[in-house]
This record gives sequence, C-alpha cells and structure tokens, in this order.
Amino acid sequence: MFLTDVMLIKLGRWLRIMGIESESPAPNEIDDDIIIYKALKEGKVLLTMDKEMAQNAVSTGAKVILIPSKMIEVEDQLEYVIREAGIPLSSLQKKALCTECGAPVHEAELDEVSGIIPAGILGTTNTFWKCSSCSQVYWEGSHWRNIQKTVAKVKACISRSGA
Repeated sequence: MFLTDVMLIKLGRWLRIMGIESESPAPNEIDDDIIIYKALKEGKVLLTMDKEMAQNAVSTGAKVILIPSKMIEVEDQLEYVIREAGIPLSSLQKKALCTECGAPVHEAELDEVSGIIPAGILGTTNTFWKCSSCSQVYWEGSHWRNIQKTVAKVKACISRSGA
C-alpha cells in the first residue's frame, strides 16, 4: 500500500505495527528517482516530507502523500497518513506485520525461536511471534507497553476527529 522515502523509515515501521502494509527502501534504493519509479511500478502510495520529491512523483503519475515537514513526531505522522489515506479505524491492527520486512507474523512455539531469541528472554514470556519471511522474532518485552500506548494514542486521536 505505502512506500516511504528514506527520511520516513521509522514511520514505515510504525505503519506495519499498526497492521498497515508499508515498505521502506532497501539500501540500494535510496535515490529519489528509484523510489519514485518503484512506487509507480508497484502502485504504492509514496510517503515523503520532501516537496521536490513529491512534485517529481506526481508528475510521473505516482500517488503521493506529502507529510508536512513540521510534523516530526511519529504519532502525528501516523495520524496524518491514516486520515489522508482514508484508512478505517476498524481495520487497524487486524493483522500483525513484521516491522523489518512487512510480511505477516504468526504465533511461534518456543522450539521455533529458542536458538534465535536472547537467552535472557527465556522464562520471561511464553508468547512469541515469528515473521513468515525473514524469521524476525517478536515478544512482549519492556518496549511493549510503549508500543501499546502509542497505538492507543493514535487511535484515540483519529477516533476523536471522526475518521
């Protein structure tokens, strides 16, 4: 659905946390023209804060959401993109996506992740998720509460605004 430019890689990860398909450029795809071509070719909406890049993308026929440059907090960027794209609040977090590659994640058994997770995590939780593509493993660690707070804040702001 979305392709972020290099400046918005963090936003791309947060979109995936929210269950929204988003891709960030690979290290060999950091040139503006390559990113624009990829968005156009794959039918993805380009997310950028770069006015010149947005204008160039629009001139090629690519779809673009230009995020205001004053909008530096990821919560504000998430809210803006969700509103601009018309994504219904009810569709957020319906499916988990890998923050690294965007593929679906599934609940994993301990034996699937035991050689991957840090030893200190064993015994602190029994619930794990694993990416179906890149094998990234997730669990409810100390950062989980902050993720949940951010997601709840974004949803509340969108809900108040009537999206």
